[in-house]
Amino acid sequence: MTRLRLLQSAAGRKRIALDRGTIHATIWAPPGEFVVDTASAVAVDLGCMYTLSIEENGNGLLSTTLGWVGFHSSGI
Repeated sequence: MTRLRLLQSAAGRKRIALDRGTIHATIWAPPGEFVVDTASAVAVDLGCMYTLSIEENGNGLLSTTLGWVGFHSSGI
């Protein structure tokens, strides 16, 4: 089961938290407009298509199909 939370929805900025489960994202927007927080890292869209999966224990995997995703540790 996937658990998502909406953190921000404003013009030019969409931010969600993926607590567990899988999302498939295809973004056609200016870089940095779509952000996904996880317990250990943050994925920032840079114009892309990707899949992000987070397991119950917090381990995750990000697979980029097209384009680029900025990925950094939470808190940085």
